[in-house]
Amino acid sequence: MSIVHKSLKPTIKWAFVRQVLAGLEHKGIDSQPLLQQLGFERIQDSQSLMSVAQFHLLSLAIEDSLNDEMLGFALSPMPKGSLFFINKTMTQLPTLKEAIEALNHFYGLFNGGQDIFTLQNQEPTQLVLNFHNELQARSPYYMQRLLLATYKQLCWLVKSKIPLVGVEFTCPIESSVSELQFVFGCDDIQQGSSCTLYFRHNILSTPVIQATQGAQLFSQKANFYTLLWPSLEPLEVKIRLLIGEDISKGFPSLEALAKQMAISAATLSRRLQKQGIHYQNIKDD
Repeated sequence: MSIVHKSLKPTIKWAFVRQVLAGLEHKGIDSQPLLQQLGFERIQDSQSLMSVAQFHLLSLAIEDSLNDEMLGFALSPMPKGSLFFINKTMTQLPTLKEAIEALNHFYGLFNGGQDIFTLQNQEPTQLVLNFHNELQARSPYYMQRLLLATYKQLCWLVKSKIPLVGVEFTCPIESSVSELQFVFGCDDIQQGSSCTLYFRHNILSTPVIQATQGAQLFSQKANFYTLLWPSLEPLEVKIRLLIGEDISKGFPSLEALAKQMAISAATLSRRLQKQGIHYQNIKDD
């Protein structure tokens, strides 16, 4: 089961959401009260879909319950704020080689000091995900989250989509190939003997150009960046990030969004129209 249901309104299948709860339940915590608190108990049949905004709220709730940004899947908890620290650190490094090494050591802190990736420095670059417990090795969510989040982190650091020639998973993917193609932006998605990102080129010497100031927003909205960008137009991603700040207050008007973006409502409307984006469709998600 894949992360995102490929549609005009990106959503997440409930069967996959169940897998996200595995880390919480692995710690002996009943997930039902949390789902009820969030109002999600009504969408718990196998065909239900959850919006990216709802998934973001659920992820934050699990983080709060466990004080763990890895949602219970690492060998030891990753305290809240840790991902911001590593994202900020990576923006201060010269190339993706140093950034990947730093990320690897960082994840190792919560996995018994063991590297979470094996970096194969060849043409093209390959990044292989390692497993350190049974929960990680049997969880499609863990595999997809780690590979996808890492890929989007690297894209964010260089401010562009990094071409992939393939992505491989050890978990069954026959029912979710199209969704994985959508979120990775890559046609060649395979099941094999490893969980690996295959890059088109040797990416290690690529300069990091992301500003340190961007780390906080990226960390706060990691689910939106991971699941939507760069699969969607940058303007749509920016709007989704803005309206996701506090959805409990309702959706802002187009005028309010334009003000936050320091442009006129007419300019925002023209840009949306040019890209074939309808604000109502975004709100309907």
